[in-house]
Amino acid sequence: MAIGLAQNRGEVQAALAGHRATTASLVDVDFTGLDTAELLALQSERERHARIEAMIDHRIQAALMAQAAPHEIGGKSWKDVLATRMRISGKEASRRVTAAAELGPRYAIGGEVLEPLLPACAEALLSGTINSEHIAIIRNTLAEAKKYVSTAELVQIESDLVAAASRDTPETLKAASDKLLYLLNQDGDSPDVAAHLRGLRIGTQDADGLVHVQGWLDPETAAYLTTVPACGAHRASTTPMIPNRSTTPRPVRSMTLRPSRSRTPCMACKTRKRRPVVTCGPRPSAITMHSKWRCANY
Repeated sequence: MAIGLAQNRGEVQAALAGHRATTASLVDVDFTGLDTAELLALQSERERHARIEAMIDHRIQAALMAQAAPHEIGGKSWKDVLATRMRISGKEASRRVTAAAELGPRYAIGGEVLEPLLPACAEALLSGTINSEHIAIIRNTLAEAKKYVSTAELVQIESDLVAAASRDTPETLKAASDKLLYLLNQDGDSPDVAAHLRGLRIGTQDADGLVHVQGWLDPETAAYLTTVPACGAHRASTTPMIPNRSTTPRPVRSMTLRPSRSRTPCMACKTRKRRPVVTCGPRPSAITMHSKWRCANY
């Protein structure tokens, strides 16, 4: 695709002013005076001009992306710059940036003009024979076809699809693209063994309440689960040990009678806030207490 450079900025402004004047001359036209054939011809011509203007917009955006960075204009990305400046949605801004990167000219470090990523699509859009819907289908088809063909064959596939798009609707082109992808890979993709094995299988609960779990995890999930017992072990290892703690088990007594919760002391234990713990033998009659703890309220 030949790229012509303007001699000066004045020529660009003059061409833009002429475009505005031509468009303004059509605003007040009464099209009801034209017959059906003339209206259809006018509609087709307007569609062709709209496609050409879209290609001009892609070239302008490509030149802008080659000269500046988004943060120099005050945006986080080109999508953000377009959405804010043109007051369009983020989805539409993303579509325009992608189209400019694929259909607009590319520039080398030395300033040389390189072909677009999709040269056949760019040429057809500049001539007005295909539209953005055709290009989206061709782009997706080439992204899948490059898994099975070489670069030279990929260029030929793009040319064939562009030729089909110049005479067919996007729906017909999509059907032809699907058939092409099927012919390129009739046996289908090879099975992804890791994807089939990945997952957990939880069995039924046994009589003892335990449940059997087995399966395969991807590296990320396995790393998460590995840190769980590691964190618990780290916490246990940092628990301070009690110094000089006896490990000898205490003798088990037959019974322990805990004190009453009553705070009213009796005559024999006025100096105590609560009744003391009293230990006893196997039988209640075997209770033995010191005389100073003996109490009639017990």
